[in-house]
Amino acid sequence: MISALRDLAEGYIFDPSFIDLIVWFPHLSWAEFMASLATVIGWRWISDRIERACTLRLRRVIAAGLIKAASWIRPRAI
Repeated sequence: MISALRDLAEGYIFDPSFIDLIVWFPHLSWAEFMASLATVIGWRWISDRIERACTLRLRRVIAAGLIKAASWIRPRAI
């Protein structure tokens, strides 16, 4: 539970786009603020999914390469 709250705080509260939104809040109407907030949350949600998919794909490619390299390199017997 603590790690989930930490991820929420680091991922969303300290996000520069949220800080910009808070700084601009006095200059925005409620409609503009809500539209901007929805955009920031939506973009963050979509970009997290894209990042996770790319990381998963890259991790699989690297793992396959490391397995291949490990099969070529044999450890010396001591």
